[in-house]
Amino acid sequence: MDSLNIDSANPIAIEFDIASRLKSTVYTFSNTSETEFLRSCVGLEVELTLSGTPEPTTTTGILNFIGESTVTVSDTNPNTRVEISHVSILHRDNGIIKIPWSRVDRFKFTDELIQSQYYTFLEQKSYAKLPVELRNDLEEIVFLNTTRIPFRIS
Repeated sequence: MDSLNIDSANPIAIEFDIASRLKSTVYTFSNTSETEFLRSCVGLEVELTLSGTPEPTTTTGILNFIGESTVTVSDTNPNTRVEISHVSILHRDNGIIKIPWSRVDRFKFTDELIQSQYYTFLEQKSYAKLPVELRNDLEEIVFLNTTRIPFRIS
């Protein structure tokens, strides 16, 4: 049967592999802060290794929510800052689990493609911080604050 025939009176079965389509999309991460990074990962399946007694435990689920709390910087400083207090994951068997962020020792993506894309994302960020290319016979060293120091190559 010709699947491109739109004049057919009979139903046409079309196979569509959604998994391969999803695997081909490039994921966009945010790394402006730890909180923003975690927010950009909501909906992804992660493996968390949790500190505990007597041994660490590992749990896997879909990252669902990032909880925040406001913390006073110090007794002498009235300023506050927002910190991650907990994450919640959707566990296949146990439903939504709320985990204190202080217990999370390791965070890993279960999908190797996503893990690889994150590695590539960070690698590209590091390349952006390398010194610029040669210009004539001068090389420039570029520091993080964008100060440029030209020097001559002998």
